[in-house]
Amino acid sequence: MGHPDIVSVQWLKEHFKKVKILDATETIKPMPNVDEFEAKYYGNFELLQKDFVEDEYLKEHIPGAVHFNFDIAYCPTTFKRYGLYNANIFEKYAQLLGINQNDHLVIYSRGPLAGCLFASRVYWTFKVYGFHKVSILNGGLSAWKNDGGEVTSGEEHVPRGDFKAESINLELLERFEKIPFKNLDDVQFVDVRTPAQYCGEEPLTKTYPKSIAKGSHVPKSKNLPAGKFFDANGFKSKDEIRRIVDDAGIKTSHPIILSCNGGVQASAVFAALQHCGILAKVYNGSMSELASRAPHLVNGRLH
Repeated sequence: MGHPDIVSVQWLKEHFKKVKILDATETIKPMPNVDEFEAKYYGNFELLQKDFVEDEYLKEHIPGAVHFNFDIAYCPTTFKRYGLYNANIFEKYAQLLGINQNDHLVIYSRGPLAGCLFASRVYWTFKVYGFHKVSILNGGLSAWKNDGGEVTSGEEHVPRGDFKAESINLELLERFEKIPFKNLDDVQFVDVRTPAQYCGEEPLTKTYPKSIAKGSHVPKSKNLPAGKFFDANGFKSKDEIRRIVDDAGIKTSHPIILSCNGGVQASAVFAALQHCGILAKVYNGSMSELASRAPHLVNGRLH
């Protein structure tokens, strides 16, 4: 059995007993206090699982699906809401979810981008840790339910898995220090936030009230909103995705860095491009980092 990037509800029904399902439901919460998190929770997954529970998952989920909790799987840092643990720490959480090395993971979520936004982030995350047997359920939980798929409630109790994470793959992750902001002609810095956020119609201070940035985006970046890659049913077709990329003037043979607010929307575009065999890196810090760490770089204005 292959490991397609995107799978349909029908595909999941046909392979239901051959895959492990993750529910990536996320309710975005305020940034935790970093010092308090590190002192109490960092890598303490048993305590995190006790203290951070996602009610939407408990209300209903696909039978057998285990919840991948963003508040547990990621660690907040000074500039990042969803920072990445080192591989040897992240794998302990994956093991608690019952994930094994031989598993094929199918990930779904609900809400934005036809239920694909948060699932895409988890898809990218596993690939960053060297695990590539991952697929996204197109259309998320809504598509499953609309096709008559059963749901259940409560927790799923699973035995510990033997998942092993590899060192973070820097071919898929971009870091602030490595981005040539002084000469973005060498790369394609693609900002996938909404046009209103990019052009400043929605002020940067609405999201980052403490930022002293004078603009709304990084000059020479290209705005290609994540929403363009999706319709009401989920990811658009490969041909449509390629056309969107071409129309935006993005050269697939040149380096592509994807940025958004906190690395989540960028992960959705990463998944869309990956589906078409187009390589890209996600800048995990994105505007969350730039607005605080380097506001002088955010001086592009259109509004």
